[in-house]
Order: sequence, then C-alpha cells, then structure tokens
Amino acid sequence: MRNFFYLFFAGVYSQKEKSWSCIFSCLRDYIQGDIFCSLTWEPDSDDFQRCLENYTEEFVQCLRVDGCTSMEECWDACVPDMLEEAWACEEAYYSGEISEREYLSCLMTASIEGSQCLSDCGDFPSKEYLH
Repeated sequence: MRNFFYLFFAGVYSQKEKSWSCIFSCLRDYIQGDIFCSLTWEPDSDDFQRCLENYTEEFVQCLRVDGCTSMEECWDACVPDMLEEAWACEEAYYSGEISEREYLSCLMTASIEGSQCLSDCGDFPSKEYLH
C-alpha cells in the first residue's frame, strides 16, 4: 500500500489544515505499523500480511472519523471510490491475481481517476500548491 499513498497524497492536496492533520496522523500510525511489520516478519510472508492487514484496517477506521476527510463535497464524492479502487489493486496483487507491473498500473489508474474527479469537481489544487 506504500506506493499508493505517495501517488494519492501527491495528487490530492487541500488547504483544509484540520483534515490534513488528521489524515497525516492516520498515515503516520499506518507507516509505523508497516515498519513494525517489516522489521518483525519477511515482507512476502503470511504473518507480515496479517500484521499489515490490522494496521490497514486501523488506518481506514481512522480516516472514517467524522471530520477527518471531510474537506469538501468533492473530496467526499471522489476519494472513497479512489481508495476502494486502490485497495482492490492491493488485494489483487497480494493474492497473486496481478503482476507487479499490473499492480502499479492499477494504482496509477486509481490515482489518475481520483485526481480527474477532483479536477472535474473543482476541488483540485492549483499548481502553486503542488511545488
């Protein structure tokens, strides 16, 4: 899921400081869990996947706290679908249904579609926020 977060947060940037504070707090906890799992088990092991699954579930629950991701109605309209697509990519990759190349393409497609949705909705940041 690491690759998705970089794609996702690089493409979706907002001025809503409270929401971003919440999101990055959730992300920080997820990354700490990912590091713990990586240091404890081999990344391709079932134990690692089980460990990371717990942190992924906690991350999703953290984002669902009221006000955490309610930046604008565009966010609410676009981001849940983008996250679901990305998690479907994750599941397909880890279950062996798709190759690493297909996985990266899947994540990129989810990010592009989510960014396009935000852009069409008018909530995508101007270029000065992306530098």
